[in-house]
Amino acid sequence: QADHYDSRKMFLVDNDELLRSDQVGLAVLHPGYLDEYIFRNTTCNVARCIDVGTLTDPIVKRHLDDLGVELITSNDYLFGTNDYQNYLRLKTAKN
Repeated sequence: QADHYDSRKMFLVDNDELLRSDQVGLAVLHPGYLDEYIFRNTTCNVARCIDVGTLTDPIVKRHLDDLGVELITSNDYLFGTNDYQNYLRLKTAKN
């Protein structure tokens, strides 16, 4: 599984045309750290660790920022809210 799954590549290479467009794209990741239950009971155990790395990777963040990609929640998209962007603003203000 780990040999073929690369969520960084999904953001940095595979979806470059979509990311550069004005279309809405959807990326579903399952970040998380392994505990015994996850390790023994899911098939996404390695992918979860890879996704944590992708979502915390400064290169991925910079790439998305450079392209002007706005990260939103499904509620933001469906209901026109700005919950995630407001969260980011608050988080930035605290730092």
